[in-house]
Amino acid sequence: MASDILFSETIPGLLVEEVFRQQRFSMQGGHFHESIELYFLLDGARYYFVEQETFLLRPRTAILICPGLIHQYVRRCPGASPASAPV
Repeated sequence: MASDILFSETIPGLLVEEVFRQQRFSMQGGHFHESIELYFLLDGARYYFVEQETFLLRPRTAILICPGLIHQYVRRCPGASPASAPV
C-alpha cells in the first residue's frame, strides 16, 4: 500500500488525519477543503502550492491552510533542476 491512514477524526470545521506514506508521493492536482488544514511534515521535503504562492517545507515544519484555498503538494517543483529539488 502506498499510504496508511493511522488516524482520522472529524469535528465541525476540522479534519485531523495522520498519514504515513511508504513511497514517494505527489498530489496529481489541486483541491480544497471546507475546513482548516494543518500539514506537518516529519521527514523529507515537499513543495506546497497554495493559490498563487509556493512554499518549501522541510522536516519539522508546518503550513496552515484556510478553508476554500486551492492547494497541492509535490515532491519536486516543476521546472526545478534535479540538484535543487528535494528528495
